[in-house]
Amino acid sequence: MHLGLEEEIALLYTLYACGRKPSKARATQFIITNHLLKPYEGDWERVATGEHRVDNRIAWTRQNLKDKGELSMPDRGTWAITQKGVQRIEKVAIRSLSWEEPKDELDAILHEIQWDRVSDELLKRLKSLGAELKQRRGKMGEQVAAPNAGSAHAPPASV
Repeated sequence: MHLGLEEEIALLYTLYACGRKPSKARATQFIITNHLLKPYEGDWERVATGEHRVDNRIAWTRQNLKDKGELSMPDRGTWAITQKGVQRIEKVAIRSLSWEEPKDELDAILHEIQWDRVSDELLKRLKSLGAELKQRRGKMGEQVAAPNAGSAHAPPASV
């Protein structure tokens, strides 16, 4: 089964936003009710496991992230984002601030091919998280630079 980057980003964001350690049911519900993924035809069909196809895709995405070390399962039915997963979703969120809207029809087609499953809602949330992280990091940089501001041996503030 082909699972895309889009599902991974949606699940990492969900884990991050839901206290970093939600249950499988909570994570799946969050993705679906907040429309973080654009629907695919057949999402609500039942698969061999008896679950909806979209739930099954999210479960397979969990396995992919677990294999990459970005998700762990500390307890049965609980999914937790690892530090590696936190670093990845924060990097994506900050990078999302510089994503541009398509300029013409060709850009729009290429954008749709690259991000055919990511919803506008998820992009909006990623940009909001990115702005929050950027602001937080800026304040942390100011706090670190402030104690050494009067020192002749202080490193430059732009490090």
